[in-house]
Amino acid sequence: MAGTTRKYVVTVTRLGKKWHLVYITKNKGFTLQKNQPGLRSRLTSNQVTYARNWARKRGFRIRVGQVDQNPFHIIEKKFSLNRSSGDHEAVGVHSKNSYHYRPAPWGGVEAYDYGDASNTRSTLVKAGEHARSHKEQWAEVFGPFPWYIKNGVVYQGYFPNHGDHLHLARSKPVA
Repeated sequence: MAGTTRKYVVTVTRLGKKWHLVYITKNKGFTLQKNQPGLRSRLTSNQVTYARNWARKRGFRIRVGQVDQNPFHIIEKKFSLNRSSGDHEAVGVHSKNSYHYRPAPWGGVEAYDYGDASNTRSTLVKAGEHARSHKEQWAEVFGPFPWYIKNGVVYQGYFPNHGDHLHLARSKPVA
C-alpha cells in the first residue's frame, strides 16, 4: 500500500465495560465512546503509542488492531475469492470511465473482477448476494445473477458480459 498510512482501531476495557478510544489531538488526548457497531477510531502508529500510555495511566486494558483499508479484502476473505487473471487495469479493456481505472484512497483501484477457475459460480452468486445485502457500500455489482447494482441502485435483469465473473466497484472507502 504505497502512499497510505496504516491505521489502527483501539479498544479499551475497564470494569467489564468496553469503549473505543477516539483521538482528538495530542494536547487534548483522547475521549471514550461507547462500543457501538461501526464506531471506530482510526489511529496512526504514533497515536497508538500515545494511546497505550494514556490508557495504562488510567487503568484500562488496551487492545489494538490494524484496520485493513481495502474494502475488497473483507469479501475476498469471507468467500475465498480470487481476482480474475488478466490485466484488468489495461487501457481499453473496460469503458473509458470504468472504476477499474480510478485510483482508490486505500491503494489500488476502485473495481475488481472475480472469476478465475478457483471461483465456482455458486461462490460468485453468494458473494454477489452478500454485496447486495450491503448495497449502500457498492457503486456497482455485476455478475451471474438476474439483477445488478449500478450507481448504488438495484435493477432487475442480467448486466451484459458479466455472466462468467463477479464485478465489484466501490467509490469510497469503508467508514
